[in-house]
Formats: sequence, structure tokens, C-alpha cells
Amino acid sequence: MDAYAPNKKVLYVDDEENLLSSFSSLMRREGYHIQTLSDSLSIGTVLERDGPFALVISDQRMPGLDGVGVLKKVKESHAETIRILLTGFASLEDTQRAINESGIARYLNKPWDDEALKQLVRECVDQFNLISENKYLTLRLARQNAALTDMLDGTVAQSIRLLSNLLFYINPGAANQTERVRKLGRLMLDMVPGVSAEERWDVERALDLFNIGIAMLPPLVQVSLNKDGLHTIDRFPLAANHFIVAADLLKDVPQFSGVAEIIRLQAKNYDGSGKPEADQTMGNNIPLGARLLHILLDLEKMSTPNFRGKDVLKGMLKRKGIYDTGLIDLMLNGSVSPKGGRKEQDITLFHIAPGMTLLEDIRTQLGMVLLQKNTMLTEASVKILQQWNGYDRIVEPIRIVTAEQ
Repeated sequence: MDAYAPNKKVLYVDDEENLLSSFSSLMRREGYHIQTLSDSLSIGTVLERDGPFALVISDQRMPGLDGVGVLKKVKESHAETIRILLTGFASLEDTQRAINESGIARYLNKPWDDEALKQLVRECVDQFNLISENKYLTLRLARQNAALTDMLDGTVAQSIRLLSNLLFYINPGAANQTERVRKLGRLMLDMVPGVSAEERWDVERALDLFNIGIAMLPPLVQVSLNKDGLHTIDRFPLAANHFIVAADLLKDVPQFSGVAEIIRLQAKNYDGSGKPEADQTMGNNIPLGARLLHILLDLEKMSTPNFRGKDVLKGMLKRKGIYDTGLIDLMLNGSVSPKGGRKEQDITLFHIAPGMTLLEDIRTQLGMVLLQKNTMLTEASVKILQQWNGYDRIVEPIRIVTAEQ
């Protein structure tokens, strides 16, 4: 697939030629492909010939089709196009009809304010392209996954290893978080009574893949997350819902429907609130893996050097309706909790191993930073470092920390 090409096309429909001309002049320097239409009855032809548009603005009161009728045609032809109704005679009846029949995004009064209109057009076009690019990336990843599946021998273990390595290359922070949560999650799973083999398989795969949606985020978001840290992910609405995108991709993969459901509901609160908002699943109807992930991810998010492990878990118990308190009780009464003991040491490249955490950046003799400090080493990163050392020697010793047993 070619690189995503943003849609900059904007259509303005109005029977007043002077307003069409004013709109074109106003938008001349904004970098959009502006098209105007005075005959509302021609909207179908224009959409078929020149669509889809990122944004269509239509006046309400016109001969032929009124604005609601025009935007209804747009909705039927290109539902993803953002639609704005423009009128000098706003009425409750028109507003309700516009919302119900044409699904307008905004209702704008005439005469318009030039700067406000330019800002609104900018926001709408950006919103259209953000959604469209996400769909494009999702489709591209789905096609890539299909191609990779054809090349591999089809074993689940190999596929998951490949996806984990892919995530490490794109976002080391997300890969490191996955590794930490996976280890603690599997220990916790051993403590839960009555878990069937099938359910355990689903939970373990979800622990492997719950962050894979982060690999699908746009490059600009990846740059920001890699620079400022994974904890800043909520700044980006698209990124904050990465797990829902991942679940949509996984749900149709054979044997992965249960895994997808765990990942989709990993942010769902025990009382049914939380994401996805439209889903009303609550209590023990939320899959075990989702309830477990919800606790583990928030445990990591809320932990600090001075407030961690059992202290955080006890604080979670006080937040009624958010977590499965039965699982938290198991963690508090058992041996599963982040340990505070740490052992720092300087080692050579020969002695690095998965599970170690870097206290300093790993650099080469030529000054290239291969891994940043606070990165947890994985199987993939260890192999990469050992291979890279053959081309550009890595500076030693390497400062690391391990958890004391």
C-alpha cells in the first residue's frame, strides 16, 4: 500500500454566488482544495465525480434541495465525510431534522466570522484525516499480518514472538511495559483457582498482546511517546484507545476471539463504567484476563519509588467499583507484588540478559544511542545488541539493575 495521502477537499454548497465567492477567497491561502456548488440538485453528480470530500458545508435554505437534503445525500454516499449546516434562520425543527437525517457535526449561523470559520474548517479537516489515517493504518497492518501469517509456519508462538519484536522496534517503552505486566500477570494467574486451560490460554495471549495496538499509532505519536514516555499516552485520544483497535484486529483471527475480548475490556471498571463506554459488561461478566489487566496496568501506572506494591493495592481497594477486589485480595495475601529489592551493577555485553533494566543509555563507540536508560532488556533487544556490536562496538561497562530474589 502507498503512504497515506491526506484528503484536503472541501465543498461549500449555497445558492448565493457572492457567498460562494467569499468562501473561496477566504480559504485561498489555507491549503485546501476548495470546490463550490450553487445548484443543490447536482450534489449527487458532484459527489460521484469528485468525492469523497473531507468536509461539506451546506446552506440550509436553497431552491431544490435544502441543506439537510444535501447533507443527507453526502451521508448516504460518503458517511465518513464531516458535514456542517449553515443557516441564517436557525430553528429547533431544522436542527433536529439535520441531526436525525444527515448526521451533522456542527450547526453554524450566518453571517459567519471569518477567523472562526477558518478554524472550524481546519479542525474538521484534521479530524477527518485523523480518523481516515487510523483506518488506513489498521487496514495496512491487517494486510501485513495476513502476509506475515502466510510466510510463517502458522504457529501461534512464532507469530506472537514476531509481534513482540515488532513492538520493541517501534516503541521500546510499550514493549518493556508488556514484559513487566506479562511476568506479574502469569504469576498472578497461578494463584487464581478454577482457571480452565482454555481460559488460561486466552489470558496468557492477552498478556502478550495487550499493547500491540500501540504499534499501529501514527509516526508523530510514536515519536512523542518514545521521547516523553508511555505515561503521556492519554494526551492523544487516538492513542488512548489503542487497545480497542487491537481487539478489532484480533477478534477475527482463529482462536483469538477470547483474547480480543480481554484486550477490548482491559480498561473496563468492575461496576461497568470505563472504556468502551457503550459496553455495559460489568462484574464477573468482564473476562478474568480483562479484570487482571486492569489491575496490573493501574498498579504500574500508580507505583512510585516510595509508593508501590502492596501500598498501591491497598489504595485500589478503597476505590469502590473500579477493580475486582477478589483478585486484589489474592495479590495482597499471596506472594505476587512488585518487590522493592534492587541490585545495581556494571556488566559487560557478554553478561546482559533478558529482565535486566538499564540505568544508563547504551551507546556505541561512534556515539549512537541504541537503547535508552530505564529500558528492560528482552530476548529481542539482547540479540540486537550482540549483533550490532559486530559492526559498531558498544561502550562497556553497561550499568544495569536487577530485582533481588
